[in-house]
Amino acid sequence: SSITFIDDNKTVKITPTVGITDGMIRLQYSQTTSPFLRDRLSNEVSRFVDELDLTPAELLNKDFDINGKMILTFTKDISDIAYNVADISLNIDGTVQTVTNISVTSKDITVTTENPIQDGSINVIYTGDSANTKILTSVNDLPILDFSFNVVRTKVSLSEIVVNNEGEEGKLNLNFRDSIVENENLSKDDFTIKLDGVSKTIKSLGFESITNSVVLSVSGEYIINRNIEVTYTKNANQSNRLLGANLLEIDAFTATKDDKKPEFVEGFLENNKLALVFTEDLQDLSYNSSDFTITLPKASVDSAEQISVEKISIHDSSANKLIIEGNKDITTLDGINVSYPATTTVNTPVVDLCGNEAVGFSFTGAISSS
Repeated sequence: SSITFIDDNKTVKITPTVGITDGMIRLQYSQTTSPFLRDRLSNEVSRFVDELDLTPAELLNKDFDINGKMILTFTKDISDIAYNVADISLNIDGTVQTVTNISVTSKDITVTTENPIQDGSINVIYTGDSANTKILTSVNDLPILDFSFNVVRTKVSLSEIVVNNEGEEGKLNLNFRDSIVENENLSKDDFTIKLDGVSKTIKSLGFESITNSVVLSVSGEYIINRNIEVTYTKNANQSNRLLGANLLEIDAFTATKDDKKPEFVEGFLENNKLALVFTEDLQDLSYNSSDFTITLPKASVDSAEQISVEKISIHDSSANKLIIEGNKDITTLDGINVSYPATTTVNTPVVDLCGNEAVGFSFTGAISSS
């Protein structure tokens, strides 16, 4: 709408028909219509194109470092001045956190709280209009755009222990529920392994990124059919600890894996049924007689009729007993033969509460003294 000269005619003031507030401003001088800009010696000013960035910085990313500080990354550099810690509101799971410091490095603002930011539902709010000291964009001193967000941080936890023997060497994979940091400072001495209650020497520690695993090798021990216990203790040095990919420390833990297969112990008669006793409690499944080879005695001494299997089930009160019930009362162990499995293909395996299949066995009833 107008062009005026100020500052001893060194400055051209251009007033557009619409007021300028923010945005990318592009100015072009093209010498298309006289009179042209000239200096006091009548030299024409050359054509030029210039741009002025009047866009404010806005929040681009948020992250957290290993020390529990929040890193806010913006689209532009932030003015490095003293900001008021009360201007950024931060709470975790509804509990207000005290901000103790706000520092600036280029595009990053680092927010430090009284207590390191760990896991939980984290809510952050900044409103420029109510700020004591507005956070400014470095290039043009414009206040940054308001921002608010909620992010949930969850500590990574152990998912399972997997036996992964290699050659003659026993290995355990500690599989985690999410990605972990392959921390080269993590020590095997921060772990202990017990097999059937006996402590074992850990030979080495490694990582397997595909399964999010810490791999522990047991010195001179092939791990099979064992009860396993693994304990992790946090190192006194923070930089030597187990971390999730989100840089949250993984809590200390003791985890067990029952990899012990149930084994047959003995057989005897109970309430005119055959009771087979195992070392572990068994799952109450619909067991199939065809998975066993079973010979039961005759119905009586004078009878030619062989007792047949009516039912195989778990004992009502002792889950480590498998009960074989005949179509008639079984009154003697004479002539009883039971073996498992009958073939290499089993319809319903005999398994313990952890899903470990029973070791194959054979049982022959004792011959009575009478």
